[in-house]
Parts: sequence; C-alpha cells; structure tokens
Amino acid sequence: MPPWARVFVLLTGMIAWIAIVAVSLFLRQIPSAVIVGFPAALWIALAGGNSIARRRAVRDEPTASVAANDQEGDPA
Repeated sequence: MPPWARVFVLLTGMIAWIAIVAVSLFLRQIPSAVIVGFPAALWIALAGGNSIARRRAVRDEPTASVAANDQEGDPA
C-alpha cells in the first residue's frame, strides 16, 4: 500500500473514531471495548509486515527433528 493511502486511511479512521466516541459521550454512554481499541488495531493493521521480523532457516544446518531422528538410531 502506498504511504499516502496509509495516511488517508489513518486520518479517515481516526476522524470517524473521534466522532463515534464524541457522540457516545454526548449521549452519556460508555464506548465499548471494540471502539476504545480501534486506534491500536488500525495502527497495527496499517503497519503491515514491518511489525514482525521473520528469519529464514539456514539450509546448511539440519533441523531439530532431523538431528533427533539421527541420534535415535535404528531400532531393529
């Protein structure tokens, strides 16, 4: 997603969130947990794949399951 689209979605979502919270407070109602957690969810969703770093396994090293099978030996 291009950066300008992320900014647009963030601004639009936050303006809508402020309006919903303002109306609910004006009506003397407590906003639900989903409404309160919306800004954090929006921020995490727009962060995309940058929030979790993934390392690829090195192919030269055996995996733990292969090493465990080699150490068990032949049961016969």
